[in-house]
Amino acid sequence: MNVIEQIRCAAFTVLTAATLPALAAESVPTEHFATLPDFDYVRLSPDGTRVAAVANVFDDQFAGRIVMQHNLTSRERKPLVVLPDGEYKLNWIRWANDNKLLVSIRLREARGGTPFTSTRLLIVDTDSGETINAISPGALRRANWFPQFQDRVIDVMPDDDQHILLQADLDSPNTPGVYRVNMDTGRSKRVKRGRQDIESWFTDRQHRVRVATYQDQTTMRVYEQDTDGENWRTLWEFEALSADAVEPLGFAADPDILYINAYHEGRLAVFRVNLSDPELARELVFADDTLDVSGSLIYSPKNRDVIGIRTGIDGAYEFWSDEHQRLIEAVNTALPDRYNIIVSISADERQLVFLSESDTDAGTYYMLDRDTMRMSAIARRYEKLSPELMAEKTPIRYESYDGTSIQAFVTLPKDLEPQGLPAIVYPHGGPISFDSDGFDHWAQLFANRGYAVIQMNFRGSAGFGYDFMAAGFQNWGLEMQGDVADATRWLIDNGIADPERICIVGGSYGGYAALMGAATTPELYRCAISFAGVTDLAALLTTSRRYANSKVTEIQLGNRRRDLKARSPISFAEDIDIPVLLIHGKKDVVVRVAQSRRMAKALERAQKDVTYLEQDEGDHHLSSNAQRLETLRAMEAFLAKHLDQPVAPVHPAEQAAGSLQ
Repeated sequence: MNVIEQIRCAAFTVLTAATLPALAAESVPTEHFATLPDFDYVRLSPDGTRVAAVANVFDDQFAGRIVMQHNLTSRERKPLVVLPDGEYKLNWIRWANDNKLLVSIRLREARGGTPFTSTRLLIVDTDSGETINAISPGALRRANWFPQFQDRVIDVMPDDDQHILLQADLDSPNTPGVYRVNMDTGRSKRVKRGRQDIESWFTDRQHRVRVATYQDQTTMRVYEQDTDGENWRTLWEFEALSADAVEPLGFAADPDILYINAYHEGRLAVFRVNLSDPELARELVFADDTLDVSGSLIYSPKNRDVIGIRTGIDGAYEFWSDEHQRLIEAVNTALPDRYNIIVSISADERQLVFLSESDTDAGTYYMLDRDTMRMSAIARRYEKLSPELMAEKTPIRYESYDGTSIQAFVTLPKDLEPQGLPAIVYPHGGPISFDSDGFDHWAQLFANRGYAVIQMNFRGSAGFGYDFMAAGFQNWGLEMQGDVADATRWLIDNGIADPERICIVGGSYGGYAALMGAATTPELYRCAISFAGVTDLAALLTTSRRYANSKVTEIQLGNRRRDLKARSPISFAEDIDIPVLLIHGKKDVVVRVAQSRRMAKALERAQKDVTYLEQDEGDHHLSSNAQRLETLRAMEAFLAKHLDQPVAPVHPAEQAAGSLQ
């Protein structure tokens, strides 16, 4: 039996033996779409003996997330960090060594009336359960400045079980240095003095600080320091959001070889640069003819060298190690038509954990033992979202009004004829972001309730080359909005949507697009929903001036007040004649709650049909179980009312942490 057959056979045995969620007779409960993942961030310890994961609990006794450890030999399970829904939110977890786990959390703070998100880093001893802050109270007392970001680990140094390298601005704001932190005591020692306006430091594979990225307003630079710690030089200088942009990805085992992301024939590609070359000639490593190639480098834990890259927009892998390319091809053959994403590799590379997901599967974590070539499912991200009940997502292309080809994805309800359906037009946020054919909770909820859903990558979206992305600059409400409207017309022209029962729904920029759709093409929509949407571009620009990226925001929006007003939904309150639902969290630091408050008041003054839901503990990212559930229930009821659909029954929130299989 060959490798592919062994993996496929093992996977089939495990999956058929696993307990699957019961199939719902009618609709899937809203709670199952709304809550945070049952299990997430499954990570394998370097020695391959333990798995760390984040479990979600949401019941009458407790709501929050628990970082837990599962011993693969003894089967013992124990909690390490408990984060109740509230002030602290989880960012990520990562093993530093075989018994130290790094846990990043975030919280909302304010200085001088300006709200912002800050982070903390916990170091957890998984044997004793003892937890310390990476930046100790003593270090903070001695510091000249309380750093906003305290979780920026730039190197875990596998050869040093005691220390990590951490970036923080302890001396003065926006001047981060690099510190060697003792994970047992929390003591730290500065190894690199801070430099003004440095964004990120990078080490080479020998753990020396070598490269830094810099930003001052719109000026960007990449600096390099030679291997003996002397002689700084500028490698590249460019303007933010320009076609000349260069992003360091990481070093090869050779300390002179740096991998970068830069544009090649109009699309992002991966290059290799020899820093000893005075000309800094770029050697093309990987490019795609149609899509940007971005993402993160993949390193071999054994030889510490780069073996490939996980690309950004389609989740694919490109290995330049034949051994690893054969391995991922075997996994992809065993689990076809899915994204199989490597998330963790043991130090000897004999065990791997990867996440397998698709348009109908919210994700299953598998462990592969390369010695036996057996693969076992160890945790489902959402135990109660059965793939058999989810709707397929189909890629399509349509022409916008000026002939521009736009990629989109259509999700149709299962077991219904795709004709004359109530429909949801669902533009993404960002706007420098993208929709893909992966799993989408909102789209699946809508489809489960009988709605056809279309998601489009309008001009300004990421992933399709520089020109397509830059077409969104100062274009909010113009051609970008036309692309959204033409997606709606595509649904109508193809007979999928009932033209009298279409609602436009979105979050953040998508919320802006929903309100602009209601204002500028009201004949297309019966209703509109904006979650955390931008309503006043001039106010957004003014608010951004309290932050370091204000000039970058100006590139995206423009700075002419008259133009900004003409492209703001709040200017069109009198023209909106369809019901509107606005939802916004008070603790949103990305788009201030004032944006929705003022829009609601403007609609009320104009005597329009507006419903406003303000969430006391809500943020921009739907970070808590309660906020997610309240948001989806409100949207579901609003849609059912205005698109003449039955309201799904409300089920008790019974989702609780399960167990690793």
